[in-house]
Amino acid sequence: MRVRITQALEDQLISAGLDPNVLITRFSAWKAGDEYSSYFFGKDALGLNTSVLRHVHMIPLHDAEQLANWNRAWRRRPPARKTSDRYLFYCNGGAQHGHLLIYIVGDPGAHDFMSSPEARQLLAAFEQCADQFVHFGTIKV
Repeated sequence: MRVRITQALEDQLISAGLDPNVLITRFSAWKAGDEYSSYFFGKDALGLNTSVLRHVHMIPLHDAEQLANWNRAWRRRPPARKTSDRYLFYCNGGAQHGHLLIYIVGDPGAHDFMSSPEARQLLAAFEQCADQFVHFGTIKV
């Protein structure tokens, strides 16, 4: 399935010295499997009050305790649900449009981000971006 990325996320990754294609490749491989098939991605869910904007927990980068918990969950057989305080927001446009990777909220901070007043505006923009992509295949962020 085709995976596309917003300019905002591409800029975010490049400014951190990361290659956007690595994220796209890992995401594609994860989606070809299931929630437990990737070390890099964990619990996947729809956001609150949305029908199109999803977020998936990503491997923690800046919290040693969360990383230890992530690794324990990964080593369990069968693997347990991996959770973190780092989210990738994305949407699924189905067979017609594929997936759109929208933005990463880093750790620590994703859970707090979801509840702050400033974040509600950004989440509304993510939701609008997801809605446009799902219905029309256009990218707005």
